[in-house]
Amino acid sequence: MLRRRPQAVVGGLILLFVALRVGYLYWDYASHFEWTDYAFIAAPQFAIAPKVSGYLIAVPVTDNEYVVAGQVIARIDDRDYRNTLAGAQAQVAAERANIENIDAHVVVQQAQIRANQAQVDQAQAALVFAQQQAKRYQELAVTAIAGTVQDSQRYTSGLRQQHAAVESAQATLALAQRQIEALKAQRDSAVANLGLRTAQRDQAQLDLSHTIVTADQPGRVVQLSAAVGEFAQAGTNLSIFVPDDIWVWANFKETQLDFMRP
Repeated sequence: MLRRRPQAVVGGLILLFVALRVGYLYWDYASHFEWTDYAFIAAPQFAIAPKVSGYLIAVPVTDNEYVVAGQVIARIDDRDYRNTLAGAQAQVAAERANIENIDAHVVVQQAQIRANQAQVDQAQAALVFAQQQAKRYQELAVTAIAGTVQDSQRYTSGLRQQHAAVESAQATLALAQRQIEALKAQRDSAVANLGLRTAQRDQAQLDLSHTIVTADQPGRVVQLSAAVGEFAQAGTNLSIFVPDDIWVWANFKETQLDFMRP
């Protein structure tokens, strides 16, 4: 036993040296890195719900399936929405046709106004001539020349008639001008209606697009509750979605730090 004791001492010294070496290496490694025994992984998650209501005709994903951005998660029967869109498109077309019809009437009415203005100009020219003739024969009537009194009376009567003709032509012109103003008001109303119908068409198009529920980003579909034939209410959850990004939440020496791992 006494002969083996030096060997045991040597072995113990070797083990002590190895332990010290390992301890130093561990201390040197740990001194360069933060570490903690209090950490956990978290991930954002949110519900997937349709923006429109309807019966589900397809659910091409399974629970816990990984999906990419743009992949279809559910389809809603879109026949009602297509009919609504078709009706809205027809109303837009009708309003545009109405505006074109009013524009055509405006063109015709503008031509009528020009014709009425020409009649006014013609009547005023005739009035000037009638005034000149009436004045001339009134002066001749003073000389008591035979027939001049009758002529004066005749031209004076014609002057009154020409005054009436001018007033009538001016009234017709004013009526035509008021009609074109009414047409312009009708056009403004039609343009406003077109804006309303266009907005309704755009909303119908948007509602139709919402009948297809897709993933906005890559991730995993979990807690899937949607099934073909089910009536999906707008805003009702179809599943939970967990994106790719996860969070590592850890505490280092009473200092709380967050890290994101893509």
